[in-house]
Amino acid sequence: MKTKFFIVAYIALALVGCVKVIDNSTTSSNSGSGSGTGSGSGTSNPSNPAPTPGQTPGTGTTTPTTPTTPGGQTGSGGTSSGTIGTITINYSSTAPCAPSNEVFTFTCSAPGAPSGSSYAWYYGDGKAGSGVTSTNTYTNAGTYTVLVKVINNNQILGESTLSITALGQTTTPTAAFTAVAGATTSTMIFTSTSTIATGTIKNYIWDFGDGTSGSGSVNTHVYTQTSVAQQFTVTHTVSSAITGCVAIKTQIITIPASTGGGTTPPAPPPTTPVGGTSGSGGTSSGSIGNITIAFVTTAPCAPSNEIFTFNVIAAGAPSGSTYEWFFGDGNSGSGLSTTNTYNTAGSYTVLVKVKNNNQILGQSTMAVTAIGQGVTPVASFYAQQTNATTTGNYYTFNSTSSLAKGAITSYVWDYGDGSNGTGSFSTHTYVQTSVAQTFTVKLTITSDAGCVATKSQTVSVPAGYSISGGFSYTSTSPCKPSSEVFTFNGPTNGVPAGAIYTWDFGDGIGGTGNPINKSYTFPNAYNVTLTITLNNSQLYKVLQPVTSFGQDVTPTASISVQQSNASGSAWAFNSTSTVPHGTITSYAWDYGDGTTGANAFNIKTYTQTSVAKTYTVKLTATSNANCSASATTTVIVPAK
Repeated sequence: MKTKFFIVAYIALALVGCVKVIDNSTTSSNSGSGSGTGSGSGTSNPSNPAPTPGQTPGTGTTTPTTPTTPGGQTGSGGTSSGTIGTITINYSSTAPCAPSNEVFTFTCSAPGAPSGSSYAWYYGDGKAGSGVTSTNTYTNAGTYTVLVKVINNNQILGESTLSITALGQTTTPTAAFTAVAGATTSTMIFTSTSTIATGTIKNYIWDFGDGTSGSGSVNTHVYTQTSVAQQFTVTHTVSSAITGCVAIKTQIITIPASTGGGTTPPAPPPTTPVGGTSGSGGTSSGSIGNITIAFVTTAPCAPSNEIFTFNVIAAGAPSGSTYEWFFGDGNSGSGLSTTNTYNTAGSYTVLVKVKNNNQILGQSTMAVTAIGQGVTPVASFYAQQTNATTTGNYYTFNSTSSLAKGAITSYVWDYGDGSNGTGSFSTHTYVQTSVAQTFTVKLTITSDAGCVATKSQTVSVPAGYSISGGFSYTSTSPCKPSSEVFTFNGPTNGVPAGAIYTWDFGDGIGGTGNPINKSYTFPNAYNVTLTITLNNSQLYKVLQPVTSFGQDVTPTASISVQQSNASGSAWAFNSTSTVPHGTITSYAWDYGDGTTGANAFNIKTYTQTSVAKTYTVKLTATSNANCSASATTTVIVPAK
């Protein structure tokens, strides 16, 4: 941000309207920049009163540069008019990003203004101000034309306009995200739930905590599992499209250890240490005999903290002796009794010196083991239904617990239905009943210091129903004058009131209801699926094959006949029958003389007699749907 430092004769401020400025134009480095140019033109009419705020005398526009980083901005310039020469508008703004807010400070520079002049400001957003220096807060981002009027004795001596760009308020986003388990125990799905009051979020950046990163509002990441459970700190950074303001959210996730198969029996819940430890001893040296160090500690687990209290027993020490302590961690103390808090777990050598008249009479050392601070874990977890519609009784549980120092050594799950599980990641299938159920799931974790933390939350399991048996169906005859219509009936035993039967008939058409009718157009084998739901939850699903003959499966019989020899005793009969859907599977001929045939094409030789004879020939064609149709024709066999 370019900042102009002005040497100003402020004493003249009360005497002159706008500040007269000597511009030394030094530049400091900061985010944001602004620029503007001023020019004076036109004349003013001192006899006219100030125009209304909506009027904007003069021409031309000066636009400051909008910062590309979330800092403030500065600029100056203006398009002037009037009788007092150039009128310059100078401005600066504070940074728009939280915890700051963008506030514009405007200053008028009008060297030609007489003493006692006043200044009216119109900020272009419906608000106004007064004074040589004035401030304004723009609620919304946008470009605004700022107008300042120089007035003396109620006459406008001149005015200037300058175009500025405001970034607006509430442009800093709030970062948030969810982390849920994916298809495998090493997969996590991260979804940004970040929000911003004004503008849009431009960038979504992810640091998955394992040395890899990603971008976009939704990311699926696969972690590398090891033989032990691992915790990763995931950092999500979002920035505003308008201002570049940034917000960050972090969350700790746990990836369970890889398993080689089999099951682990649930472990009993661990117990919290009731108190601290105590001990006494020491290795002495010096002229006053044995020196004993005794100690006692408070419990290390929250809400307590581990604090060591040391006492020295030196029976041979003369009256007036002093005691100096060195706790082995860089800390020291004094007195017969003293305390120390070890921040880090470990073994420490405690030294006490007995002194009199600044002479060391003896000393003793003793090793103590400290558990340290921050050894109580914080329990947390999330529960997820893999598919609330189809498997609403199957949950995955993933611990997101954390520990400042040390390691979490035990995860025990109480699923709320009398069963338990172990491990940082666990799954459980609840037994469904005819009513919906709610279970309180409790996670108990233990640190390597023996400190325990618990977390509980409820999960809901929808009602389950014992539905079986598939569906049944009947169909009407496909042969004319009838047509094939299927009637499907779904199971009813165990189906609750209000359940919805949804059918997929396998031909791209579905329907709801029970029973339900269906007509297929074409002959085929179709896979029919019935799904029964209640309150958008699936209760039952079954698929069965159904074979349809379709529509228009009755043939149309027709005959083509032709004499086959010169005597007229042999005749060729050919079926020209058709069927719209399906095939003709059989042909039955009755030649009218007591003989028959069975092919689509036949040559029939009649026995000639002394007189001519007429025979009626009948063809019956049958389709694969077992639908039949007949046609007849006549032939005349001449006399021999």
